[in-house]
Amino acid sequence: MPFEMILAPAGVTVTPSTAAESQVPGGPIVVDPTLVDRKNDYLVNLNWSTTGALFASWPAPPAEWTAEAIFEQMGLGEYGGGPHINSIAHVQSGAPTPYALTITIPGTLSGGPSLPVGIYRVIVKLFFDPTGLGAAVSACGFEDLGFVQFYN
Repeated sequence: MPFEMILAPAGVTVTPSTAAESQVPGGPIVVDPTLVDRKNDYLVNLNWSTTGALFASWPAPPAEWTAEAIFEQMGLGEYGGGPHINSIAHVQSGAPTPYALTITIPGTLSGGPSLPVGIYRVIVKLFFDPTGLGAAVSACGFEDLGFVQFYN
C-alpha cells in the first residue's frame, strides 16, 4: 500500500505576525522568524500532501488530520502550556491531496498568555485520526523547526 506524506522543512514554516527586524545601515530590513516578540501572535503553518490507497478508501467525516506545536523551555520546569492543536477534515481521494493548516498561539496583544521567555525549540507533530477522537494510525510525522528566542 503506497503512502506518502510530505512534511519537509520547506513544508512547515513559522511566521510571527511581527518578527524581529534588523537592518545593516544602507541595507535591507531582515525579518528573523526565530526572534519573536511575545506581544505578537505566533503562527506555525503546515503544508503537506497525501496519496495512496489508505486515503482513497477512508471516508472523510469523521476522519481528520491533527497537528500540534510543542515547545521546549530552558530553566526551571518544562513549559506546561497548551495544548496548541488544530485539525482539518480528511479528503477521501486517491489523487495527491494538498492540505494547509495553521496553528495560532496568541500573543499578549491578542489577549493570550503568550509563550514564556525561555522557550527555545519548536517541534510539530502531525497525525491522521480516522475516528475524529484522537486515535492516530500509521500516517504520522513530526518536524523539528529548530531554535527560537521569545523576548519581551
